[in-house]
Amino acid sequence: MKLKTETKITMTELKNVISQKTLLPVSLVAAICVGVLWINSTLMGIDYKLQAIELKLENSFTKTEMENWTLRLQMANDGLEIPNITN
Repeated sequence: MKLKTETKITMTELKNVISQKTLLPVSLVAAICVGVLWINSTLMGIDYKLQAIELKLENSFTKTEMENWTLRLQMANDGLEIPNITN
């Protein structure tokens, strides 16, 4: 004949599970999670700014490129007069 043993957790046993010894690791884990989230948001902001800078660099039309385009336009169209641009 087998007896069924029921496992009941009493309030005193539950208080022993959550004590000063377990609160320190829980707070440490929470602090690490908050730190990871903060670092992630900071890195996302930096990534956004770098993408904006890269976009500006890719879409820039420098003075040298403008002068080259003007010369090619003049060579391709002999009768076209393009005024000189000075700074």
